[in-house]
Formats: sequence, C-alpha cells, structure tokens
Amino acid sequence: MAPTTALKPEDVMVGLLACVSQKTGARFEADPISLHPQFFEWRGKAEYSQLFGEFIFDTRDYFPFSETLDSVLDGLQFAGYLERTNPRGTWYQITPAVGSLFESEIKSRFGESQLKALEALAGEFVARIKTDPPR
Repeated sequence: MAPTTALKPEDVMVGLLACVSQKTGARFEADPISLHPQFFEWRGKAEYSQLFGEFIFDTRDYFPFSETLDSVLDGLQFAGYLERTNPRGTWYQITPAVGSLFESEIKSRFGESQLKALEALAGEFVARIKTDPPR
C-alpha cells in the first residue's frame, strides 16, 4: 500500500512511539542531550532517510539539536499523548492513546517500506534510548 500523503514529523513520532510502547515499556528518558544526537544519527542512515526528511537539525552547538523534534515532542505532550509525570520531568510517559491514534488515523499514511523502517527504528530506539517497563 502506498502512502496517501507526505509524512509529517508528527506522523513519524506517533508511529515510532506506538511501536516503542509495544516493544518495551511506556517510558523513555527525556534527555535532549541523548535524544537529539541519536535522531540526528538515524536521519543520516539510508534505511531511515524516508522517515526523517522533514526533520531539521542545527549542528552549530555542542550537540545536534532539532527544533522540529523538540516542537513535536512538546505538541504531543500538550495534546496528552506524552506525559511527564515524575517530579523532575526526566521521563516521557507514552500514553495508550498514541497506539490508538496511530492505528486509526496515521498508519495509513505510511507505505509498506516505511512501516518496516519504522519497526526497525523502534528496535534501535529501545536499544539506544533509555526506556523503562510499564508499571
């Protein structure tokens, strides 16, 4: 099945978080110093380039930073799909609504090869970003 529209960064993140929450717990570390460089690295890999075309990174500081990624995470938090419930906000909690949103509205925007890339990316996310099992 071919995608019906171009993927937006929000689509990619919702899909990624839905896949991550199925593979492991529903929490991941909210540290920009580890998150942003990792996304920058993935953006440069050929197998994921079709997912990260609209992610812009600024590499002029001591670590690559993406205003795109930051605003998508903020937007998902504002919409209630991500929460920071711990006192210091050091973890993002992926809500169950992310999976429902992905299945009902966003998954159809991905082509078959993009879904495979998303699944592989979720595996890398779990391996490289500190995650925590659900409570």
